[in-house]
This record gives sequence, structure tokens and C-alpha cells, in this order.
Amino acid sequence: MRVGYLGPAGTYSYQAAVQHFPNANGEVEYLPQKSIGACFQSMNDGSVDYAIVPFENSTNGQVIFTFDLIVDWFVGGKANFQVVGEEYVAIHHALVGYAASINGIKEVHSHPQVWGQCRNILAKLESPIQVDESSTAAAVLAVSKLRSLSVAALAPLSAAHVHNVPIIQSPVEDDPSNTTRFLVLGRQHYSADRKIAGSPTKLPRRAIVIANHQMYTDWLYIWYLAYRNVGDMGAHIYIIMKESLKKLPILGYGMINYSFVFLARNWQRDAEKMACQFNETSKRDSFWMLIFPEGTNMSHNNREKSHQWARKTNKPIWNGVLLPRVKGLQLAVKEMGNQVITLTMGYKGCSLDRMAQDVFNVVQLYIWGNQPPLVSILIDVQTIDREVEPWIESHWQEKENEMLHYYSNGDFDGVYVDVPLVVGDKLVHILLLGALLSSLVAIYYKYLNRVKRVGRGPGSGLGKTSGRGQKGQKARSSVPDWFEGGQTPLWKLFPKRGFYRHQKLILNEVKLSTIQKFYEQGKLENVKLLDMKTMKDLGMVTGSMNDGVAILKDTENYTCPIPVETTKATGPAIKVIESAGATFTSVYYSRGVGFRAHHSPDWFLENKGYLPLRARPIARRDIQSYSNPEKRGYLTGSDYIKNIHVGGKRIEKKVKKTPLDLEVESASKDNSNGSFVRSAIVSFADLKL
Repeated sequence: MRVGYLGPAGTYSYQAAVQHFPNANGEVEYLPQKSIGACFQSMNDGSVDYAIVPFENSTNGQVIFTFDLIVDWFVGGKANFQVVGEEYVAIHHALVGYAASINGIKEVHSHPQVWGQCRNILAKLESPIQVDESSTAAAVLAVSKLRSLSVAALAPLSAAHVHNVPIIQSPVEDDPSNTTRFLVLGRQHYSADRKIAGSPTKLPRRAIVIANHQMYTDWLYIWYLAYRNVGDMGAHIYIIMKESLKKLPILGYGMINYSFVFLARNWQRDAEKMACQFNETSKRDSFWMLIFPEGTNMSHNNREKSHQWARKTNKPIWNGVLLPRVKGLQLAVKEMGNQVITLTMGYKGCSLDRMAQDVFNVVQLYIWGNQPPLVSILIDVQTIDREVEPWIESHWQEKENEMLHYYSNGDFDGVYVDVPLVVGDKLVHILLLGALLSSLVAIYYKYLNRVKRVGRGPGSGLGKTSGRGQKGQKARSSVPDWFEGGQTPLWKLFPKRGFYRHQKLILNEVKLSTIQKFYEQGKLENVKLLDMKTMKDLGMVTGSMNDGVAILKDTENYTCPIPVETTKATGPAIKVIESAGATFTSVYYSRGVGFRAHHSPDWFLENKGYLPLRARPIARRDIQSYSNPEKRGYLTGSDYIKNIHVGGKRIEKKVKKTPLDLEVESASKDNSNGSFVRSAIVSFADLKL
């Protein structure tokens, strides 16, 4: 197979070609092209089977050359090929040349797309001469020929290694997450062989299967593994779905061969239903129960949630896998036995920062046919010889080590067996399209075609007549489902009662007994101030944080001496807190951004780089509340501007005054002096007349 790319060797296009078309068996020949246009031309005249061209960059935008060529070739209709895939490559530039440092560099060579990605280093070089090259590797090649101390190139490290040019500074890109998207040109979709590590031919016919969850289509490769190893598995496939999905007529006739188990996502109800299902299938010889103990697929957001839960529960923090859950696995082990097939999934081209969920999603896989260049599955058969929870924690630690090894070395530590999968082939696309069409046809005949179109003139299909020999409403076949027959409408029969105050705060309630329990368990040992963020981090507040926290009294046995700071507290709760030698402070945070910045500052620091300024109350009701000493408001006695009336008097604004203002104010309040004497202390120069 011949693959063309924008050459010479060492360019990012070359990396994309190797990444999308791995040369594991020596069957791929990489052919460098002089320009992007040459890639299109070689693809059209048949000198290459596939071609890789850069399409757009996350920092610098679209590659204009590729856009113009796409318009010329595809809009004009002269191309005998198409876009059959895409590939993403992380861009990390380096400044390469023969100079000892960046000082003295007067000329820089690179591809035009690179200039907008390395503005910072170009600014440090004090506006050097920028020389455009056909590719970044060509820029390195030009520098190697000149061998000048004042000439350098912006290019990838691979190009510097290929042409043996020293590296002056790396990395130099402005954005560390800089990524370029490449298009794969070809005449048909490319389907690489999938590799399954271990010994997939000696698997038990009846077992529990557990795996780390990388993306939504993990089950597809495991399903293929089941068909390959257990011949009659197709007759015993159970699909577990949410109970609400059984009301949607979208499955089609293709799903008639499978059985379904509908769950309510409530463990007390689902455990009984699953136990009955296990009892029904206990007599069958071939039965695999696939469980993803992580409960969700790996993503940046889910990994951060796993880290937060690990900190709360003093569990290990993992980056390659998520914390597993044990309830479903415990039930399966109890009903099916303790033999487990454990699988570890790995996708080529992914890393800790570039996850499979981001690259190979459902749309890319099924619609565009862009599948992972290599899928590796490490297989092991184990027996659970102790309690499920400690076993799965130690086993998931092994999976963490396996995934870190995979991300570092590109493979698992084991013997590989080539297994061809046809997920991206046209046959599977036709089957998926057929299933979709069958579903649409079923919906049409069941719902849309059951009502005769009458009273529509020519639209009835009966010529000009309506089909009933009547006029008006009698010519219709039925009335709409929402027609109420002319009686009083429901919205008048059941008018709205009361109102909802939008300014009302929805507060999470924390009882004093909860704080006392945490204190007695030693969880507040290093806490100096018990604020709302600390309560959320320690698990005192469960569920989502609403608009704040209210402290309620439910016990007199309270001995925690730690100061408490929340939105509100009841009067009896304040007395109990202060009787224990602690203090309570009622604090204000604006709804939405202000309160989120308090209890989740990490999100703002990670995504925004800064925390929003804390706002002060502006509503009169809030100012009165948070300046009330009985409620222990944090504004009590402060110099905050109180533009309200208290006790019938308007409180003056606390404004910083100049020495002249203070002197005039003092003199004006001295009634013992006459008006002439009081005003005489102000000079004409001060008045600036």
C-alpha cells in the first residue's frame, strides 16, 4: 500500500501518515510529495493509494492551500477520489539550527502555517526575516544546507532528528494543546487489523467479563471477541437498557433476535430484576455478562470527578482508569460464580491527554468510517478468591499500571494475535443503514400511514373529492388528540395558584449533628474554618450545591470548636455553636458565578486562569440581612456603603475625605463661631475660583 504525504520525511504530515497507516507488517510505503497540490495530483493519477494533507489547525485555523484545492478538485467534479478519513496530530514545534542560543538569529525558515502558532518566540527573536518553505521538514533541510549561526527553522523534533540538525529550544509553540487535523484522501475506506493481546482462543464459555471503559464502542470489539470464541453466543445476547427507552419505536426489525432487560437505574429495584434474570440464564452453557465497573467512559470531566471522589474517600488517584464501582459486580459474582475474564482496552494514537472518547466517537466511527488505527485488548482470566471490593481495587491498580505502560510504549506487555475486524467496512455500513431504514419504515406504517387522509381535496388520493361525501369537520376522519370539544380549557379550570419568588435562595441544609459526627470521627482535625467549600469537599453536603448552605439545630450535644461560615443559620443553631466556644458568620455570595467560584475554584483556575471578583450584596434586603448582628452577618460594623434607611434615618456613605474637607466639616459644625469666622479658614487658593 502506497501512502503519499507532504514531504520530506519528518514533517507532521509524515507523523499523521504513520499514525493512521501503521507499518506493522512492512506493507506500507510512505511516498513524500513536494507540495499539497502534488498530494492531490498523485492521488488522482493513481501513483498512491492514499494521501495525507493538513486541513486545519486549532491555533491558526484553516490551511488555505488545502481548502482551495478541495474546491478545485471536488466542486469541479474532476476528482476520482474522496475524503475517507481524518487524523489528529499534536503539534509541538522546536527552534532548530546551529546557533548556541536564540541571540543573533536573524532569519527563520518554516511553513507559512507555523508563523501564527509561534508568535512568542518570534517576538523574542526581535522580528527576524521569515522565509516560507513548502513544509517544516523542508525548512530544516534548508538550514542544514546553509549551516549558518544566524539562520534557524521552526519544525518538529522528528525533522531535526532525521536531518541531524541541533535543537536550540523546545517547545516553542504558543499553545501546548496545539493540534492539527489531517484529511485522508482515498478511493475506499481503510480497515486496519485489530490486535488482541494474550490468548483469546482459550476463554471460558460462561464467565463475567469486566473491562475499563474507554469509549462508547468498547462493547463492539468485546462482542466480536465473544462471537469469535463462543460459537453459539448469538442466541443468548441480552441488551440492558434504561426502562424509559422501551417506549421509543426506534429499534427496528433487526433487534428481534435479541432479548432485553430494562432497568430503572434504581439499585433496589434493579437488583431484584437482575437476580431473576441471572436465575433464568443459569442453565445456559454459553453466557457472558459484560460489566464496566467504572460506570462511565473515560473523559477529562469524568476523570476529574473520579479524582475528587478519591480524595474524599482516601482512595488512590488514577489517571489511566476511573475508580470502579462494586455493587453490580458483587451481584454477578454471587449469582454466576467467581470466574472473571478481565479485559484492558487500548486505542492507538490516544494518550492521557488525548482520550479515545475525543477522537473516535460514534459519529466518526459509524458515519464517517474513521476507526482507530489499532485496537489492543489485553486478556486475562482470573478467579475472585476474596471479597469483591478489595479484589477489584487491587486489580484496577494493575489496570492503571497497564494503561500507563500502553501510553508510554504503544502496546501492552504480552504476545499479540492479529484479529481482523470489519467495523469500518462498507458491509457494516450497509447493515447499519438497513437497520435504520427498517426502523423508519416500521414507524411510518405503524403511526403515519394508519390515518386515511380525507377532507384534503386532491391530497386525499381520491381525486378532487374528500372521500366522505361531507363538508367541513364531518369530512375529517378524526379530531386531534388535543381537541377538548369546546368545553372550558384546562388552563382555566386549573388556574395558577400562588407565585414563585425568583430571588428565593435554595439552600442545602446541614445539621449540627452532622458536623459533630465528622468532628468525633477526626475528619475535621486539620480544618481551621468550616466554610461551604470544606463542607462540600468533606461530603457534609451531598448532591449538587444550590445557592448556599443553611445550618439547622437538631441537637444540644455539640462540642466542635471550629468557626463556621455559611449563608445562613437558625437562631438556635447559632446559640449552640457559640456555646461550644466557636463562632458563626453569615456570608454572601452572588448566585451562580460567585458561589461556584467559592466551592469549585479549581474549575475557574483550570478553564479561565483566574477567579471572579467576589461581589457584595446590592439588594436592600440582603444588605440588611448580612449587616444584622443578630444573624452574625459579615458586614456588621464594616465601612461598606449602606445606601438604605435604618430606623427612619438614611445612613451616610463612608467616603474618604481630603484634609480640606475634614477641616471645613469641623468648622461648619462649630456653632460657637460666626458664619464669617467659620468660612475664613478656607483660602481663595483652596477654592480655586
